[in-house]
Amino acid sequence: MKKTEFAKPPEFPADARPAPFALNKIKYAIPTGADTLSKSPRIFMGGLLCQWPFGTFQSGMDGDTLPSPALKRLFGQTMDGLGYDVAGDPGRMFDEREDLMRAQYAIGGKITDMKIDICDKAPLFTFTAGTGSVGEAHIEIEWNVYDFLHRKNMMKYTTKGYAKISRTNQEAIPLLVQNAFAMAAHNLGANPEFRDLMFYGVKPPETLHLIENPDEDYPVMKFDTREDILLPALAVSSASAKGRFEQITKNTVLIESAGGHGSGFFITKQGHLMTNAHVIGFAQRVPITTSGKKDRLIAEVLRVDRQRDVALLRLETLPDNLDIQLHPLRTDKPDVGDTIYVIGTPHYKRLQDTLTSGIISAHRFDRKLRTPFIQSDADIHGGNSGGPMYDEFGNIIGISVRGYINSPGSDLSGLNEFIPIASALDFLDIKPPMQAQ
Repeated sequence: MKKTEFAKPPEFPADARPAPFALNKIKYAIPTGADTLSKSPRIFMGGLLCQWPFGTFQSGMDGDTLPSPALKRLFGQTMDGLGYDVAGDPGRMFDEREDLMRAQYAIGGKITDMKIDICDKAPLFTFTAGTGSVGEAHIEIEWNVYDFLHRKNMMKYTTKGYAKISRTNQEAIPLLVQNAFAMAAHNLGANPEFRDLMFYGVKPPETLHLIENPDEDYPVMKFDTREDILLPALAVSSASAKGRFEQITKNTVLIESAGGHGSGFFITKQGHLMTNAHVIGFAQRVPITTSGKKDRLIAEVLRVDRQRDVALLRLETLPDNLDIQLHPLRTDKPDVGDTIYVIGTPHYKRLQDTLTSGIISAHRFDRKLRTPFIQSDADIHGGNSGGPMYDEFGNIIGISVRGYINSPGSDLSGLNEFIPIASALDFLDIKPPMQAQ
């Protein structure tokens, strides 16, 4: 059995902030025929103390996907103990998914080798040693680190883990796997290139001496979250929006996170966007894709109000060729029966820029949240969240936020709610625009 030691972790700066990452999946990729589980008389007097028969009982494992909640917790505890920021902790009571969405990196891996050898204590002798098994395990994992923001693989690294149980235990096999897995995870966290990527954003194979300012927190927020947002004075449109939607759609974006995707829209030429708080979760930076899948950019999260379920973002950089189309924000209350349009990315990212229409069905007030909503029969689905609602003249009057589902599999697509744009601006501390005459 191959024995592996815990690698000595590199030093971590006390005042630096690592980028958040999450364990996405672990897959078995052990070739057919490779021994994975065996039983042998591996201890003193094993021929008498270990239960017959001996030999290989399992070989090859391919395609099965982990991790179990236990391994996810173990990974999180191991990395947290090394000073990393792990998102999506399964031990969180209520908001695991929201916490997962702030992850900048995803960690995945393939178990390319695993050997477990145990001795099942013979029943005749269990009165002296207790029931169960003893044994040891070796595991080899090929880790991959994926950057959610830039949508590319950043590094690949293989680590090994080893575990041994000398006292009989009825759950010896899962314990051996978990302990060997914990060592392999520790050895990933101890890798200097992994540390440099998470703490400083240094892409392998660059080394620490190339970092200009290793004491600077990473990632650094570029903008002041308290900055004043100056909305342009645009005249409210009174011309029909029909025939103009190819141009109107250019105002919307697809917003992605580790937990899924949603929609959003521009409100300034400086790259400020609005969306739902639940679309970005607890993320500080999110990737966005402009209309027509033309540009992939990064936006910082400036402000979030979870009661109103709204968020304000701003693009980190503005490409010279970025065509931001702004539309008037209409802050007065639309009439019941008015025609409306909704743009977003329902269900699948390939459906970006989907347009649906309907009417204002009612104005509602949520007494629990103490917030108003616009009810409409416009067809929206998961992924529409955060997208704009337009009146029949192309003025933005609301934000998609939620639909009602009576029971699993039921269809109540005509019963949906939207946040009035005036309320969203108020909760995000943005002054309404002065309407041009």
